[in-house]
Amino acid sequence: MILFLIVLIVVVAAYQNWARKNALSGVAFQSKCTQNLVEAGEEFQLVSTLSNHSRRIIPFLRVEETFPKGTVLTYGKGQQRTDLAGTVKHHYSTYLMPKSQLTRKITLSIPKRGLYYFRGAQISGGDFLGLWEERGNFTAFEEVAVYPKAIPIPHLEDAFGGFLGEVSVRRFMMEDPVLTVGIRDYTGREPLNQISWKHSARRGELQVKQFDYTVEPMVSILLDVSTNSSDNNLLEKCYSLTRSICQQLEQKGIAYDLITNTVPDSQLSKNGEYLAQGLGKSHFKKVLELLGKASYYSGDTFEETVQRLVKKQARSRSAIIVTPQRDESKSHVVRQELVGGSLIILYGEDCHDIPIEPETDL
Repeated sequence: MILFLIVLIVVVAAYQNWARKNALSGVAFQSKCTQNLVEAGEEFQLVSTLSNHSRRIIPFLRVEETFPKGTVLTYGKGQQRTDLAGTVKHHYSTYLMPKSQLTRKITLSIPKRGLYYFRGAQISGGDFLGLWEERGNFTAFEEVAVYPKAIPIPHLEDAFGGFLGEVSVRRFMMEDPVLTVGIRDYTGREPLNQISWKHSARRGELQVKQFDYTVEPMVSILLDVSTNSSDNNLLEKCYSLTRSICQQLEQKGIAYDLITNTVPDSQLSKNGEYLAQGLGKSHFKKVLELLGKASYYSGDTFEETVQRLVKKQARSRSAIIVTPQRDESKSHVVRQELVGGSLIILYGEDCHDIPIEPETDL
């Protein structure tokens, strides 16, 4: 009997020592969001899978998932807490049979615009007797971009309505490359295929073909985030304004492109973004993604961004400038560089007292 007890103690001690060293052996973890682009406050799910690839029973595992600051958990079995930095942590305990896995779904939402990262979990595994724990970090990188909310349309109409009226009138004042009605001086902005070499040789200076007009209105949007203010709320208003403007253009069937000096939060070394002319749900989704991932940093100056727009813009195209604050130097640059179409400048500071409310998708 004594010999049996001695052998049992030796076996248990050996297994205890092995279990302590291999508490997380065979354990795997992965997680994935059901949506990576969401509205502010919209619910989505984080699906996590905990696996045991070994042939032994794992009697105890403690999983702690870390969520970005501001995350709101609306459903998920387990306990949650918020640390001093505002990071939300969700944890639960379980066991795993050999060659098995456990899948859990957590419903959550994020109320504020921006780019958020979900980086996996910290997992603790116990030994056979529950005397020690071994911890390990399991990385499962996921990012979620939250769109900016929209400015209520009635407030935007006051400044924007007249501009859209001008664009609608100008729908009969856009050049049609099919119908040539005359010749005019070359300005340096026209493509080479519009140059009339016969008339240029006759007059001794470059001349370009002047076309008749078509019925397709087009608008360029310039989103500027360069400012000396430290109030990030001004930039949030600019993002919301830009979303509302694009929404209006989508609803009215007016094609548009978007150029900006803001850079993505994950790529602060870039010099700004450009979305080519388009229309429809796919194009609008790209706009929302750009605005959701935008940081509070500008890659180019306002002047450089205007120059980029001038290189891409047709002379007859209308333009909408969205900028944080009134600045005479910026206004001067705009009036000097942008010619041809209608022009409107909208300011984030004018929206200070306007509540931002979510709107439904197009």
